[in-house]
Amino acid sequence: MIRKKIHIILILFSISFGYAQQTVVCSTCKVTSIANAIQAAKAHDTILVKKGIYKEYDILIRKPITILGENEAIIDGQKKGYIFKIKSDSITLNNLTLLNVGQSYTKDFAAIYLSRSKNFTLTNLRLKDVFFGILVEKLHYGVIKNNHISSNAKEEAGSGNGIHM
Repeated sequence: MIRKKIHIILILFSISFGYAQQTVVCSTCKVTSIANAIQAAKAHDTILVKKGIYKEYDILIRKPITILGENEAIIDGQKKGYIFKIKSDSITLNNLTLLNVGQSYTKDFAAIYLSRSKNFTLTNLRLKDVFFGILVEKLHYGVIKNNHISSNAKEEAGSGNGIHM
């Protein structure tokens, strides 16, 4: 009886996670925009961002998702605002370069803005020319590790923080 219950649980577990898909983003792929890939993705899907420069900003994430960079995947915010605005649980960002975050003295623009999230992972990221690198609020159970954050600010008044909590 116990073996049968365990078998049924394993089948249900496999079914619930068996539908996660991977979307590939590149300049010659069916999907060429990270924002479009996120919009089309279902919860728990993975987005693989291939080598290239993607000029995108204010990319909103409102569902559990994994975004993986491959071979110099660069997201250029063009100094226009946030790069990622994340308002979801179970987010993973790995191996991406994010550069040229907007600068404002009335808004806290960040390469990654994460709010009210739990179970998040931000690893192996390179954040360059940022106002705030990673800005997080009201989070639980997350990992931020092995990241490199730099700014071109000449004075303290012209920069935010690398990681602001």
